[in-house]
Amino acid sequence: MPSGAATEPSSSLPGSGPAPTAVGFVRALRSAGLTVAVGSAISYLQALGELEVTRPGALYWAGRVTLVHRPEDI
Repeated sequence: MPSGAATEPSSSLPGSGPAPTAVGFVRALRSAGLTVAVGSAISYLQALGELEVTRPGALYWAGRVTLVHRPEDI
């Protein structure tokens, strides 16, 4: 292996990190009839980058605050 070559996958590779899960979740919400603006989806992904994604409560509140804007969507 050449010197300086990566030996472990980088979190910046496509398909890694929270992005694929966040995109899938936003798609599911849209399929269920919720209106999710692109800016809200970006905010959700940014929030996930700041949280311990192993804590379900943190994931819930990140989505609730960034993706749900109308009481009827709850």
